[in-house]
Amino acid sequence: MDKKITSIFFSIDKNVSNSEESIKAAVSLSKKCSCELTYVLTSESLDILGANQEEGARNFKMKYFGDVKQVKTDQGLWKGLAEESKKYDCNLVVLGAPPIKSSLFGGGMAGGVSKFDSASVVFIGDKSTWSEPKSILMPLDSQSETRQKFFRVSEIAKIYRSTVNVLGIAQSDESEEKTYVHTFSFQGKNYMEERRIKAEIKEITSKNCAETVLEESDALSNNWISVVSNTEGAFKTSSFQKVSEMANVPVLIMPFQELSGAGGVGY
Repeated sequence: MDKKITSIFFSIDKNVSNSEESIKAAVSLSKKCSCELTYVLTSESLDILGANQEEGARNFKMKYFGDVKQVKTDQGLWKGLAEESKKYDCNLVVLGAPPIKSSLFGGGMAGGVSKFDSASVVFIGDKSTWSEPKSILMPLDSQSETRQKFFRVSEIAKIYRSTVNVLGIAQSDESEEKTYVHTFSFQGKNYMEERRIKAEIKEITSKNCAETVLEESDALSNNWISVVSNTEGAFKTSSFQKVSEMANVPVLIMPFQELSGAGGVGY
C-alpha cells in the first residue's frame, strides 16, 4: 500500500448525473501526479470517448487539457475497474458511481471496495462535488487498522498542499479505548508533520461515528474524507457505508488489508 502513485485509472457509472465531477477529479489527479490517465470502459460505464476513440481522445484533450487512453472490459463497473487497475499495476483509481447499497447478507460498499487489492479509491458518489482538497479529514478510532490510511493521505496532502484534520473518535469514555484513540491520533499528526504537512487534531467521544464524521466534514471547506474500509471499532462497516452514501465530497478509500508481522498495521 505504501507505493507512490504511478498512474490513474478511472471509470464512471453510465447512470450518474454528475459524471463531470469524476472526470475533473481524474484529470486533476493525473496532472498533479504527472501520471498517465486511463479510462476503463466496462459493461456498466459511461462511454466518454465514443465509437471513434482517437477523435474522442482529441476532444477530451481540447476540453480538459490532458491526454487519456482507454481500455475495455466486459466486466461490471467495480470488478472491471479493479481487475484492470491490478493488471496494469495502478494503485489509485477514481470511481464515479452511486454507493452500493448493503443488504441483510452484507456486501455494500465494503464488498465493492474489497475487489481492489491494493489500489486506493477516490470515490465520487452521485451526491458528490469535486474540489481540490484544501483539507483532508482523517478519522481515527481505537483499531490498529485505522492507521492504514496514513501513507496515501500524506501523499495526496503533499500533492495538493492540504491540511490534514485528524479526528480521533472514541465510542465511549472507557479509558483503554480513549488511550488508543489518543495514541493513534497523535501518531497521525506526527506522521504528517514529519513530512512537512500541516496537521490539526481533534478528539471527541461519539456513539454515532458516521454522523460525527459528516458533521465535521461539513464544517470544512473544499474537504475530502479519508477512510479505511471494513474495520471494526467506531468506524466499522456500517459507519463506512453511511459515510459513503451520505458524503457530498470525495471519499478517499483505502481497502482494508489483512497484514501480519512487524509493522503489520501498514502505515
